[in-house]
Amino acid sequence: MRTIGCCWRVRHPEARQAWDSLQSQLAALRWVVNQEKSRLTTGKEGFAFLGFEFRKPPARLLYMWPRHKAGQHIRDRVRQVARSFPSSASVGELMGKLNPILKGWCTYFRVGNSNRIFHQIDWAVLSELQLWLRRKHQCSWRSARKRWSYQSSISGVGCTQW
Repeated sequence: MRTIGCCWRVRHPEARQAWDSLQSQLAALRWVVNQEKSRLTTGKEGFAFLGFEFRKPPARLLYMWPRHKAGQHIRDRVRQVARSFPSSASVGELMGKLNPILKGWCTYFRVGNSNRIFHQIDWAVLSELQLWLRRKHQCSWRSARKRWSYQSSISGVGCTQW
């Protein structure tokens, strides 16, 4: 027995009838629709599926972007890796550990309208990198901001590979 979650657009009055028909067909295959995760919805209300948020405003195209939960998960993962990495290591070693994680996440979420979320993730990675460098060189935030600005961090570490 398998459990699935579905979302349907409510555009026609037959949506409820189609939903019931789908449930009966899936029951014949011994699949159970998870009623807590499944609902009838409109494009304007949107729905979440496979880490993306989907919405269709009136008279516009369908928008999809990574959910807040997905962005929070990658920020937590970067924080975990950066803070567990020893300060005696080089920046290149840290980036060698972070790059596969970031590349995988960015490859999955590159479709859709992900630009805003990518900028937030970029800022979070830079902040963690500055925190790690500050811990490594034991300096204050003020001197760290002057010493490792955004552009110098990007060009000096090889972060352009993200």
